[in-house]
Amino acid sequence: MNTGFTVSKVSSEFEIQAYLYHELRQSGMDVKGEARCSLNGKGVRFDLLIFGEEKIPLYAIEVKPKRRQKWRDMWVQGRQFRAYRQMPIPVFMVLGMEQAQAFLEIDPRVDRSGVVFYEDWCQQG
Repeated sequence: MNTGFTVSKVSSEFEIQAYLYHELRQSGMDVKGEARCSLNGKGVRFDLLIFGEEKIPLYAIEVKPKRRQKWRDMWVQGRQFRAYRQMPIPVFMVLGMEQAQAFLEIDPRVDRSGVVFYEDWCQQG
């Protein structure tokens, strides 16, 4: 029966977050979803926050569905980007399921802070 109802074939932000959360947990990582934190009295929420020993945050992941370059250019001018740039841990921006799958192949525990777009980080080698 055709009801005219269609569902997007593009993975949603929730599906990407759930995939990363599951895979990171399966690999033994300590992960918290929708983690609310504060830095210098200002609140911030990370899609995923990954902890090391003694619950020390290692890095965060911000997930968005696949986006175009124009969206990225606008996002880097916004409040969320400015807040993430001040973080003392890397905040990886993962855009879409393809990047999420590739992200799991790298070890993101790098010595940097602020926002890191996944594709930029990969190009640095």
